[in-house]
Amino acid sequence: MRHLSISSKPARGLLILVLVLLGLALAPRSSLAQSIIQGNQLDADVVIDNDVIMSGDTVTLSGTVQGNAFVSGRDIVVDGTVEGSLFAIGQRVTINGTVGGGAYVIAVSSRFGSAGEVGQNLYFLGVSFVSERGSQVGRDLVGLSLGAILQGSIGRDTQLIAGLLQFLNLFFDFAIGPTPPPLVAGITGRAPGLGQFILPGDIVIDVIGQTIDTTQPAQPTQGELVGNWFLDRWRELLPLLLVSLIGYRFLRGRLEESAAVLRHRPLPALGIGLVGLVLSGAIVGAFILVFILILMTGIWVGRFTFWNISWLLWSVAFPFTAFVFAVFMVFLNYGTKTITSYALTTYVFDRFGARAGRLRWLLLILGLIIYVMLRAIPTLGWVIAVVVTAWGIGAAWLARQNRRALAASVAAAAAVPVVPDPPTAVADDLIQ
Repeated sequence: MRHLSISSKPARGLLILVLVLLGLALAPRSSLAQSIIQGNQLDADVVIDNDVIMSGDTVTLSGTVQGNAFVSGRDIVVDGTVEGSLFAIGQRVTINGTVGGGAYVIAVSSRFGSAGEVGQNLYFLGVSFVSERGSQVGRDLVGLSLGAILQGSIGRDTQLIAGLLQFLNLFFDFAIGPTPPPLVAGITGRAPGLGQFILPGDIVIDVIGQTIDTTQPAQPTQGELVGNWFLDRWRELLPLLLVSLIGYRFLRGRLEESAAVLRHRPLPALGIGLVGLVLSGAIVGAFILVFILILMTGIWVGRFTFWNISWLLWSVAFPFTAFVFAVFMVFLNYGTKTITSYALTTYVFDRFGARAGRLRWLLLILGLIIYVMLRAIPTLGWVIAVVVTAWGIGAAWLARQNRRALAASVAAAAAVPVVPDPPTAVADDLIQ
């Protein structure tokens, strides 16, 4: 077994990296940094004509910051004015003041008070979010939370995923497409308030006597409908095509192995893939827990006045976890479709036509086009997407198992000692 010693290049590089990170975390702050670091308290009568960095167990920003504010702590309260943008990471974050730019909040729980105002967008990632009546967001509210109560005003759009179930629905919609809507047998009435009656002629009469005109806008022409349909298919095909061709170029061997498994063992691949598709929801939940764990670990370290180490942890752990999650999503949404499309089209052409040889990438493009067209079929397209995704997951898993079995057999064969042949009679005579 090969041991890693300090004299080896990887060990020296790792040791240097650790020393550099520790030096950055524990080194004294420079004069420029000291001018913008304000501890954990900024009083109401203080005006800072610069960016500020604040950290502590309990952080209170009540003054005026004529720049951006970077705040981290267990309990963060922003009562003052931040003319730039606010970046906050903590266990509890409360915004009762004014933020001229955007607000970017990562917290277990966050409260947007009745006097709170954000001039641009408000981004939130955490467990719970509450916006009280009177709070204002100038543009969009974008967030991911396990629970939310919205009572304030939003200038433009609200793009909030609140609840684990909604997030899982978003995840599966991204991976296999939105689920088909329920079939509508008929429309007999509407009841937004006390109730309404629908009369012939598209006239809705409220029960209190108010008449509402529900005239439908002009319907698009047949040419516009066809054009929009092809435009939607192109938007779906383009990213799938780009990712698939990149994978074909750099992961050709893995793609061929997975496609071969799918061609020879379609039913086991489908069964394993369906199980993997269900387990992918649990994987998403695990990623959420990892994000929360990273957040709470940084807060716990910061409570011992090591907030520079907490920022270092967050700056490394959050991007790395996000990168791993992005790779997982790319495989699930694009890689599985690539494997299945390539396996089926190459199987058909190899069986009923001439072998494509070096032009097999054209078969990949053809398979992706066919998949996108079939995916557009109502209801049936969603079923096709589920089967295609499951096939890709199962084929990739079985191909990985085959590689591991082959590597184990090669290692076992290499570990068998070589027994030397017994000396022959001629050799014995020579020795005598």
